[in-house]
Amino acid sequence: MRCGNKLITKGDAQAKVLKYCGEPVQKTERLGLRAGVYRGNSGYVDMDGNFYRGYYYPYGQSEVVLETWVFNFGPYQLMRRVTFADGFVEDIETLKYGYRD
Repeated sequence: MRCGNKLITKGDAQAKVLKYCGEPVQKTERLGLRAGVYRGNSGYVDMDGNFYRGYYYPYGQSEVVLETWVFNFGPYQLMRRVTFADGFVEDIETLKYGYRD
């Protein structure tokens, strides 16, 4: 998603989105469940010098705060719905054309 000349992508912080895109026209907040992950090994180097990353194992579920912001960029641009999980962009959806305020 573009806000001016800045690109907003998954993993960006909520503060960055607010700084470059401004205030959303709608905000909703709810609690959601996400699978937890456990990092079993931090990585290692084998006898040949090859590096291997650690392994991630799923476990249980954890509760996260999900916020959804809707941005209206005017009648000639598509609106965007941005979902944050614990303050970071998780999903960006394209909606219908915006409207005049």
